[in-house]
Amino acid sequence: MDRKEVLIIGGDARQFYMAKHLLLHGYSVTVFGEAFSEGIDECRILETKEEVFFCMDAQRTLVVLPVPVTVDGQTVKGTGGEFMLEELCPHMKEKERIYGGNIPIELRGTCEMKQGQCMDFMKSERVAYLNAVSTAEGGIAEAIALGEGQLSGSHCLVIGFGRCGAVLADKLKCLGARVDVIERSGRKRARATAYGLCSRSQEEDENHFGDYDYIFNTVPAQVVSRKILEACKRDVAIIDIASAPGGVDYEAAGALGIAAKLCLGLPGKYAPKTAGEILAEEIMKTETN
Repeated sequence: MDRKEVLIIGGDARQFYMAKHLLLHGYSVTVFGEAFSEGIDECRILETKEEVFFCMDAQRTLVVLPVPVTVDGQTVKGTGGEFMLEELCPHMKEKERIYGGNIPIELRGTCEMKQGQCMDFMKSERVAYLNAVSTAEGGIAEAIALGEGQLSGSHCLVIGFGRCGAVLADKLKCLGARVDVIERSGRKRARATAYGLCSRSQEEDENHFGDYDYIFNTVPAQVVSRKILEACKRDVAIIDIASAPGGVDYEAAGALGIAAKLCLGLPGKYAPKTAGEILAEEIMKTETN
């Protein structure tokens, strides 16, 4: 199979820059979706679903789907809502390799049934670590827009000290904020302490929630409950960068008049070029192994 042929279906600005990067490195790229309305030199742009299906049937291509593949669970992201996930399955070839983010189980099942491989960008350690930087920078940008005070000199809480949480806490500290960390893992709390941060378990932090000007959540479970929100300042700004549905009781936040925002897809919003090139490099790295 000629792995130089790539078909990119849907997506956002990340896929636009992914296509440009792959072209730069000798790949033949065909694209379909809203992200490619401007056009790219040397890139073939498909106009209809039928053209996509013909391309999938006729050529031995790498198929690259968005990150995430779908937002509503039914349509491919970035295709105008008309490209159904179930329409892809009949056109998947035997032993084909499919790339995407958070690949749905039905697509994964079809791929495995045909002895193919689903390469999920979100399961790649390399992609996760590199994307953590763009996510952290985007979270800070969202905080500046949502909050009422400057970050420098403010008291910030970061919930979760995984990849994103660690990068975010470090960048907030560099901006002159006082940063506390809530983390369940004792090992990660020790690492946060080694970075010069104040770290506690959530139980230990119960009496401190009213101290914070900004709260950043990275944990994909509801950790910011109504009880916690009631203890917060009413002018606190809460930035939730966990995957949907986030980790904040948004109904309670609204009732209490607290500004809280779920911020999804930050790399694509704030650093699409870098994020797209990271994904392209992941494809190239995988295909040469």
